[in-house]
Amino acid sequence: MKKKVMSLYRGKSLWHKLKFLLIIFLITTIARASPNTLLLQINIDSGHMNLHQFFDLIEKKTDFTFFFENSELDLKKTFTISAQKASLHTILEQLFRKLSLTYHFANKKIIVQPQEQSSITITGNVRNDKGIALHGATISIKGTTKGVSTDQEGSYRIKAAIGDVLVYSFLGHYNQEQKVSISKQINITLHQQNTSLDEVTLIGYGKQKTKDIASAISSIKAEEVITSNSNSIDRLLGGHIPGLYAIQMSGSPGAGAIVNIRGRTSFKGMNQPLYIIDGIPIVVEDNFPEFFNNGLGALRKTNPLELIAPSDIATIEVLKDAAAASIYGSRAANGVLLITTKRGKKKQKPMINFRYTFTNNQPIAKHQLLTAKEYKEMMITTAKSSLKIDPNDPIATLIIDPLDNTVNNDFFFNGDTNWQNEISRKNASLHTTTVDISGGGNKTNYYFSLGNTSQKGIFLGEEYDKYSVRTNFDAVISKHLTTGGGISYQTSDLNNNNLQSLDITFQTRPDMPVRNEDGTLFLINNDDWSNPLTNLDKTINIQKALNFSTNTYLSYNVFRNLTLKTTFSSTIADSQLSNYYGQNSYSYRTDDNSRVFNQTWENTLSFNKKLSLHQADILLGTTFDFRRIEANGATYSGFPSPAFYNVISLADNITRTFEHITESRLHSYFARLQYNYDSRYYISATNRIDGYSKFGKNKQWASFPSVALAWTPTNEAFFTKNNMINTIKLRFSIGRTGKANLPDFINQQFYSATISNIFTNIHDITGIALTNLSNTNIGWENTNEINYGVDVSMLQNRILLTADYFNKTSEGMIMYQKILPSTGFPYQLKNSQSTVSNKGLEIAISADVISSKAIQWNSSFNISSLKNTIENVDGSLYAGLSYRINKGISMGAITGFVSEGIFKSQKEINEHALQPGAQIGDLKFQDTNNDGQITFEDLQIIGDNIPSFFGGWNNTVRFGNFELGVNLQYSFGAMKEWAPSETIVSSLDTKTNITREMYQNSWSSGKGDTKYPQLRFNRPRGLNTASSAIIENASFIRLKNISFTYHLPVSFLKKLSLSNAYIFTSATNLFTISPYPGIDPEGVNSSNLFMNTFNTTRDFNGYPLSRSFNWGILISI
Repeated sequence: MKKKVMSLYRGKSLWHKLKFLLIIFLITTIARASPNTLLLQINIDSGHMNLHQFFDLIEKKTDFTFFFENSELDLKKTFTISAQKASLHTILEQLFRKLSLTYHFANKKIIVQPQEQSSITITGNVRNDKGIALHGATISIKGTTKGVSTDQEGSYRIKAAIGDVLVYSFLGHYNQEQKVSISKQINITLHQQNTSLDEVTLIGYGKQKTKDIASAISSIKAEEVITSNSNSIDRLLGGHIPGLYAIQMSGSPGAGAIVNIRGRTSFKGMNQPLYIIDGIPIVVEDNFPEFFNNGLGALRKTNPLELIAPSDIATIEVLKDAAAASIYGSRAANGVLLITTKRGKKKQKPMINFRYTFTNNQPIAKHQLLTAKEYKEMMITTAKSSLKIDPNDPIATLIIDPLDNTVNNDFFFNGDTNWQNEISRKNASLHTTTVDISGGGNKTNYYFSLGNTSQKGIFLGEEYDKYSVRTNFDAVISKHLTTGGGISYQTSDLNNNNLQSLDITFQTRPDMPVRNEDGTLFLINNDDWSNPLTNLDKTINIQKALNFSTNTYLSYNVFRNLTLKTTFSSTIADSQLSNYYGQNSYSYRTDDNSRVFNQTWENTLSFNKKLSLHQADILLGTTFDFRRIEANGATYSGFPSPAFYNVISLADNITRTFEHITESRLHSYFARLQYNYDSRYYISATNRIDGYSKFGKNKQWASFPSVALAWTPTNEAFFTKNNMINTIKLRFSIGRTGKANLPDFINQQFYSATISNIFTNIHDITGIALTNLSNTNIGWENTNEINYGVDVSMLQNRILLTADYFNKTSEGMIMYQKILPSTGFPYQLKNSQSTVSNKGLEIAISADVISSKAIQWNSSFNISSLKNTIENVDGSLYAGLSYRINKGISMGAITGFVSEGIFKSQKEINEHALQPGAQIGDLKFQDTNNDGQITFEDLQIIGDNIPSFFGGWNNTVRFGNFELGVNLQYSFGAMKEWAPSETIVSSLDTKTNITREMYQNSWSSGKGDTKYPQLRFNRPRGLNTASSAIIENASFIRLKNISFTYHLPVSFLKKLSLSNAYIFTSATNLFTISPYPGIDPEGVNSSNLFMNTFNTTRDFNGYPLSRSFNWGILISI
């Protein structure tokens, strides 16, 4: 019978271990086994046995007794052994070497122990509590930097020593530890945390558990939106985040989107949110005074977000309500997007990821324009109707002889050209390559990436190249001191020409051939404008952008719960645009250059303490922000030929020059208190005080406070726990944010040598004059917001529901107001009494529809409604211009005449209210004020560009090694003006082409009411501007993206020594269901130069979006 040392060792305390080792030492040193005994010859018959049986056999054949620790030996482990006349020492040596055991003789005792430092290979599988394999789970050896990750099947392999402790971890699951024994296979089940709300969400200047957040914040992982091959992250957000509405302005490479969060708050600019990228503030749009750039009031520059590689992004947080955003104070009225780039993990071996994507881009659609035969028929019809009004119409008489009513066939050419095909590529390629390496040691982690994008645009002659480099790092210097930072560098080059819009095809005759018989371009009367392809040789556009940013931090842990952190960041954004035009006998070149230099120094002191049921977090901070904008440009004319467009010394004249340098400083103090009692009651109080040099000395400082409250009734004692409802959290917040994205020094007086209606020159001497009257009381535009919210999780957290209702009012709009003429100026910029309200409801629901070992389907749906109203108007948007901003309408309102049909007879014209210039076949407008005449006083709100509701439906299905993603986006209720319609309701010319739908729905004798009036060349524009006849429904449902991914089998990856690899294909903008007659219901313009919150109502028929087909591969080593 064996004796065991368990009683001596069971306690596991240091004293017990020492006692055990001491006993072993005394036994082995004082009473050694007799050498003669060790040489005893033993016979063991061949056969299978386990360790327990072997110990019994030896004890029967000898007078030895085995001593061991039960938990350290696998007594049931079987093996084969055979010995004939072998010594006991030989048998033990051979067997125990195989079993990784050691032994000692002590008198008549054999003490057996595992080899403590022996390294064994451990394999196993990691799954969740539903039996689903966890891909990417981390297995590390506790106290070391060694670690591995699981493959797609949840399998892993790691070398460890017996006695080591393995730590198993996976995001959203509880960690588990397992001590290594002699077993070489360890399968682990990681249990999901109580709710997905246990995940951490980034908030301003910190992070917080999602379940503890009392404000309105939406979080999304980058891989959920980066499924298409896009160059700018803002173009990917639409349909994924409730309350966020993104309009893709253009399909041009590098073009951005107009992003609005919870509506529009200001009359100035596009109301874009503040972007914070790794703590660095990025301002997408800079507003300038009206007189800037020789009266343009704007600067042409590249999209700053295009230079952020989407593949570098880890997470995106959207701070929507005032309680969440007020920590950023004066720049947060339009919401805040926190973008965090990827970083390495500590204790992670180096991992290299290579990703390549090839994309084939095509126009999302093409117009169904008239063919040459249809165009001829249309022109003859238009000429006939025009001659009835004016027999001497100069255009109509070119087509039809008014004397004998015969058609002049010489007017028409013999071509039949689809100009959309001629100016665009059938397949435009896009290649994207990224390589990144990440990892970390015990005290450091790092991430480094390289990226390149090479793209051919949809239009001929367009090419785009982008290069990016990014590195992030963190390091623990000592027990109390941590440092880290990052560096990023990106450049882009876009080369194209004036073929940037499909609108040019509406101004080109389809009966005109592309080329002459000798191969030269066909021109009408030697006019370069007549053939769009002259743009390839005679117009040159070059856009260059560079972005360099650095950030570094130093964090000092004063004591356990108190941390002092200082962060410094610097950004340089360069933009260079040059446009050359050399058609016909006129040539010019326009240059616009800008550099934005930004430095930010932040200092925070954070304290957190948990005491029993109480949790408190306190943040104190201050920031210093310096921003400098340098802009200059000029226009040169009179170049000898396009070959010399880049030699400005050869230009005859310089017709426009400007230089603009401004500096602004923002100094801020902020504080935040977050308190949580027993995960039931939450309060978050924030206040930020900003001082900005942009404003008058009497109004430079402002305060932006907020309070958020939350209650979780499901954690109360009275709530009965059930499987239906897991958690309910009720939220309320109130707060104030501000807007400071206004021109610098608008409170100051400006002088200029170029002022409308003012002569500043005396003979040959150039003088200057005042352009405005200063106002030292100009201050902030403020937005006050109230938010009510609820978060619900159900069915063991398989269903998550979030709903928010918000009401925010913006006030203090800076507008032009009339002042006494004796000042010398009719208007002055002031904080007006104008106010704008935005009210809306947001609902988001996500569900694990199927969650089994074989298949997993996650689906999320969101819907948002918004009502924007101008509550009060006090002033004008522009000096001297009565811009139509009326009380009670939306900022997206479209004004125009209400069309009541078509005048089909002179009798109808006579019986109708007096409509100047009305003819048979014209649109009939409603006399809304019943004064008997149609004037501009009859203009009404005939549509709204802001949708009634919008959102998205996003799905991910995983089955085996396959993954399917489907993303739908929708918008309903928005209306829009379509630019080509404006031509048909006014006058056509000889180069005008239209769509079949426009031709078929235009009026002719014998028809009833139609959408469009009779086609004519000579219709006076007059009142024939915007009307309900040309306002289109821009509602749509779009299959924004569908993707299919195949993960290569683990067995195949092991043969190639790869940790992960998959291939994928996807399609973007595959189809759109919409009544909109244009190519894209989201379309706005191909340029954001003159964009503001009011002119998104018009579709300029610009650069079309792309329908993209992507194929790619990712390999991880």
